[in-house]
Amino acid sequence: MVLDRPPQDDACVLWAWRKLPGPPFDFRYVTFYAVHPDGYIFVSIGGIVEDATFSISVGENIDESGMIWAQNGEWVLPFTGRVHYDSGLKAWVGFSGDPDKTGYLCACDVASVDSEECPAGKLSKENLLGGGPR
Repeated sequence: MVLDRPPQDDACVLWAWRKLPGPPFDFRYVTFYAVHPDGYIFVSIGGIVEDATFSISVGENIDESGMIWAQNGEWVLPFTGRVHYDSGLKAWVGFSGDPDKTGYLCACDVASVDSEECPAGKLSKENLLGGGPR
């Protein structure tokens, strides 16, 4: 579900929920998810299934018929779990998805919907979950 805001010129209209179409992947294999600043949701899957990243537009002026999942590539962004967009860095920031780097913050450029390869990530020097320096 996506929460739609009312049009800018109509303050009397209430926010409304919109249902997303079913994804072309199984939720059990999601490794990462984030909201793109241009109005897309990005999701990576991996593990025991083939790596892939998908996106769907949930931006303004998109009706339900225009909301279609697209596969961006056969790559996985370098995160695990929910990732946040930092407007000051113009990057996604979250925990590293590398099992050897659990607890380290990772940042990478925001992928575009046209990206054919995964943007490179940078790791913090300290493990925030109690490990030593890398």
